[in-house]
Amino acid sequence: MGNGYKSGINEQRNEKYRILVVDDDGHILSTLSFVLSAFGHSVSLASDGDEGIREFGCRPYDLILTDLEMPGSDGIKLASHVKALSPGTPVVLMTGHRAEEVKKRLSGNHVDSIIYKPFGLKEIQETISKILG
Repeated sequence: MGNGYKSGINEQRNEKYRILVVDDDGHILSTLSFVLSAFGHSVSLASDGDEGIREFGCRPYDLILTDLEMPGSDGIKLASHVKALSPGTPVVLMTGHRAEEVKKRLSGNHVDSIIYKPFGLKEIQETISKILG
């Protein structure tokens, strides 16, 4: 669907990345916003999947970090929406569920990486570096 979204939009200008963080836990939102901004990234926040879908429709992002379980649309629905509009935009799922349970739910879905809670900030930084270079 030609909406003008593409992955790596800021890479061409040698800038840090635009990242959308979606989680219903305010502590996770504020912590990731602080840390990612300190790394030089442009960060937008959404407190549930529906808000994340709306936010993604407003501007392009280089990366989506989303929780799995949220009120309204969950992380899987958000990931499917993102990939339908912009297949090259990476989506990283953050979850506290067991790996086996998550992998069963994800079969055939569009998630590029999974980070299991509780996670460290180093793990977030390494995941972003691995996915976005």
